Amino acid sequence: VFKYAPPTGFLAVCSGNLPISDDIDPAQTDDDIPQKNFNTVIWTGDGQDNRSVSGVGFKPDLLWGKVRSTTNGSFLFDSNRGSNRLRSNTTNGDIDFSSYWSQFDSDGWTYGSNSASQNANGETFVGWCWKANGGTTPSNSDGDITSTVQANTKAGFSICTYTANGSANQTWGHGLSAKPDFIIVKKRSATSSWTVYHSSLGATKFMYLNSSNNVNTGSEMWNDTEPTSSLVTVNNNGNTNDPNGATFVSYVWHNVEGMQKFGSYEGNGNADGPFIYTGFRPKMIFLKSVDSASGDWIVVDTTRSTFNVT
Repeated sequence: VFKYAPPTGFLAVCSGNLPISDDIDPAQTDDDIPQKNFNTVIWTGDGQDNRSVSGVGFKPDLLWGKVRSTTNGSFLFDSNRGSNRLRSNTTNGDIDFSSYWSQFDSDGWTYGSNSASQNANGETFVGWCWKANGGTTPSNSDGDITSTVQANTKAGFSICTYTANGSANQTWGHGLSAKPDFIIVKKRSATSSWTVYHSSLGATKFMYLNSSNNVNTGSEMWNDTEPTSSLVTVNNNGNTNDPNGATFVSYVWHNVEGMQKFGSYEGNGNADGPFIYTGFRPKMIFLKSVDSASGDWIVVDTTRSTFNVT
């Protein structure tokens, strides 16, 4: 309560007055809220066939999971690729997992036969889940390469698949309404690294999701060309536009106030580290050192760590 009315153009310092995108419902009365577009779930494997995992709060289109109790690798399923599985810690392409994967459900997903890597008895798992467009995958002909895209424009996330033509300086449409801030590209039909674009580094830089190495500099991935509100530009490197007509999948995000934020910060080396402003309390933090010789990709979330200090 103010004793005097605040000056015109000023508001009280409180969470209710933080900026939020018009696409995200501030009253949280419908599905256009962060909790209905991203969530983290944990489960314990039971080793049984037809196991369902629930509690997501919506029907996911991308599941990025990891066993927590062992060093086994990660796994990615999405509703563009169906039952094919990728692992973000390896260079392997798509693996047919139709014997072990059934479907995405209204509140999670269902496995088929018992999967030792995703439902092993007694093992604990985590899954990070994003909503795209419910598996609806129209063609996008905005660029030189036709892509198959399902986009969640309000939450700033899309899943894109395309077949490379091998030519330099090619574009494909990502289906969103703003310039992407984070792009991951992976060849599906053969081995390749997971190539990453981040807006704070720019299109002259790229990282590999499956590597702890430092940032790379060169035009071979993004042709030194920033993505636009409709297109991603790739060169003719085998990791983003293989000359042999390979198939690819890409996951694309952009900043949405009150929903997700991509940026950078400078560490200070102290136990009391820097404060990084996001505009909301994150459910997940995904980070990587970019100027040291090497540094692991790190994921923190509020489902596995439920209180501060996380």
